[in-house]
Amino acid sequence: MKKNAGTAGVFRRAGVPLLLIVGSILAVTAVVEAVSFVLIKLYQDKTVSRNSGLVVTDPKLGTAAPPNAAIRDEYFKKGKPVFDVTYHTDAHGRRVVPVDAPLERGKFAAFFGCSITFGLGVEDRDTLPACFGRAAPEYMPYNFAYQGYGTQQLYLLMQQPVEQEISQSKGVCVYVYFGGHVMRTIGAMRPVNNWARDYPCFELQAGTETPVCRGTFASAHPWRCMMYGMLGKSQTLQYTGITLPLSPGTDQRRLVAVLIRDSMNMFKAKYPGSQFLVLVHPAHCQRVTTFEWIQPWLDKFKVPYFVCDEDLVRQVPFEKRTVDGGHPAPLANEVVARALAGWLEEHKENP
Repeated sequence: MKKNAGTAGVFRRAGVPLLLIVGSILAVTAVVEAVSFVLIKLYQDKTVSRNSGLVVTDPKLGTAAPPNAAIRDEYFKKGKPVFDVTYHTDAHGRRVVPVDAPLERGKFAAFFGCSITFGLGVEDRDTLPACFGRAAPEYMPYNFAYQGYGTQQLYLLMQQPVEQEISQSKGVCVYVYFGGHVMRTIGAMRPVNNWARDYPCFELQAGTETPVCRGTFASAHPWRCMMYGMLGKSQTLQYTGITLPLSPGTDQRRLVAVLIRDSMNMFKAKYPGSQFLVLVHPAHCQRVTTFEWIQPWLDKFKVPYFVCDEDLVRQVPFEKRTVDGGHPAPLANEVVARALAGWLEEHKENP
């Protein structure tokens, strides 16, 4: 009895400071959350986007644009209009790319990527593929990009008969990459919480460089998605923009490069003698440090890439650089398109 009483006394004595520590942590957390809530209300711009019908469910890709559609997109910040544009899609749900003399263009340029390439916030004539069509009139541009996409959609689209949508027999495939694609491909917290929960989840088969689809992020990792959902409600994480994982692991980085490599191989099987290129986009005019996540493997796999100099885009006044603080405006698309056309001209024989 004395031994039990002594043990209970130890627990009681230890429990008091433990409760104080836990209580202090909870109190500090509550204060930080409250401060973050106020800061969000004071300093984060309230945005509203009206684009009903832009997103449809796709059983393989997760989401896609509807076919044969004309979708108006109105975007407001602090109650003031930022842009008001219309997206037109063809019978396959691809963004229409208006160009002059399409029948006289002997080569194709197939663009893949996300909203940067799709052209969120700009008219059909001002997307990156359309601007490239003006900078390189020998190419007929095609836009296979869509908002929110990562590298897994490039891989899955290459498995589809995209060649049936292209009239020319030779050309170039341009995968427009920016750092956010890695986090989308591995199912990081922010994309999963906002739009990518039902996106395809790829992982490398153990001990190999073979990508395997495990289903969607929600079906493959339900507990992780539930945890992300709970953490996503944190005012502090919302204000700071912190996501998980903070940085992708080695196998996750390698996965993205493997998906690009295999996409290149599938494209070259469809179009022998044509070029495949990763265009590293200077999105948001940030340093392209995230490209270093996958660059060593692209070098190993001999995947050609062109790192577009962000200083070219920095020369464009900020108000003419982006439509919403992130997505490229028409003038920025023209700058990148001209740089891409120049690179292709220099690398015709040795891409």
